[in-house]
Amino acid sequence: MELVIKTFLGLFFMLLLMTGGISLISAQTTAENARDFKNMVLTEILDSEYDADTINYYVTMANDMAYDLTVILKNQKGDLYTVDVSNPATVDMTAEVTETYLKVKYLYEIPFIGMTMENSIYSYA
Repeated sequence: MELVIKTFLGLFFMLLLMTGGISLISAQTTAENARDFKNMVLTEILDSEYDADTINYYVTMANDMAYDLTVILKNQKGDLYTVDVSNPATVDMTAEVTETYLKVKYLYEIPFIGMTMENSIYSYA
């Protein structure tokens, strides 16, 4: 009888550790995907030379992927323009851009322990 209890407890704790580990790996994969998305968007915006259609495309794509992408454009005069889902980019905003700031917000979830928090990644170019 003692052997059955020890075996059951061992299997229970092993299952508990495996479930927790899978949850952590899933959360880390979500964070890595958000970082990869941010890097891809930054590269594409720079390669398109701040094309308004490209910026709007990636803001919409981020929204479809459950990310919240904010692009802040700074021109030579020092004016700042914020582009997000509610405020799309226009040609006037993207003229003479010298600096770009990106912010990607995403949900970081560990379902095993019921933790959900909003995380942000920032980038500058």
